[in-house]
Amino acid sequence: MGTPAFLLGLSFLLAHELDAVRCHEWRMFPGLSALSDRWGLRLFLLLHVPLLYLLIGAVAAGPGPKLVVALDLFFVVHLGLHLLFLRHPKNEFRDALSWTLIVGAALSGGIDLLLQMGDVSCGPTTVNKTGAAFGRPVGRPSSKPA
Repeated sequence: MGTPAFLLGLSFLLAHELDAVRCHEWRMFPGLSALSDRWGLRLFLLLHVPLLYLLIGAVAAGPGPKLVVALDLFFVVHLGLHLLFLRHPKNEFRDALSWTLIVGAALSGGIDLLLQMGDVSCGPTTVNKTGAAFGRPVGRPSSKPA
C-alpha cells in the first residue's frame, strides 16, 4: 500500500485537488483558461476521472517502488509548480489552507523519498538507513578478506 509518509502525501494531494475546485485551478491551465467557468469546471472535473481511476487502481493493487518514487517526486515538483505560478493573475491558492495542502504533500513526498533512500540497493552494495555500506550488504559477512 505504501509507507505512511507516501499515503499522507497522497492524502494531501487529493485534498488539494478538492481545494483546486474551490480555487478555480483550471483558470491557470492553457486551454482550460480560455473556457467559461462553467465549461472549465466541467472539463477540469472530467479530466480527473481517468487520473483518479489510474491512481486509485495503482494504489489498490499495491504500488511498486518505482510508482511510489515517481509520485513522491511529483508531490515535491508540484510545490515547485505552484511557486512558479504564484504570481499568475488567476491564481487563487493564497490562503493557509491551500498552502498547507500543497506543502504537506511536498514534505510528505520528500520525507518518503529520504526514507526510501535508506533502503536503496546500489548494485552489489546495499546502503542502509545509516548510510553504512562499502562494497557488501550490511549485516552479511564478506566472503573475501578485507
